[in-house]
Amino acid sequence: MIQNIEELGKAIRERRVDLRLSQKALAEKVGTMQGHLGAWERGEVAPTITSLLRLSTELGSFTIGAPVEGGSL
Repeated sequence: MIQNIEELGKAIRERRVDLRLSQKALAEKVGTMQGHLGAWERGEVAPTITSLLRLSTELGSFTIGAPVEGGSL
């Protein structure tokens, strides 16, 4: 489970590499600039909710946040 922005960035990068996508290719699929994707991967800034949804579509889902009763955040 992803607990912070650095872990999210690492998860994005690892999944992108597993899928053999360049930053440029993934950025185009998600509808953002390559520089933004790089900043997300480095844990410098968090993607917007819209961008997270697009990333989920392209990379698969992420579980974000602490466990809560009946699921996760």
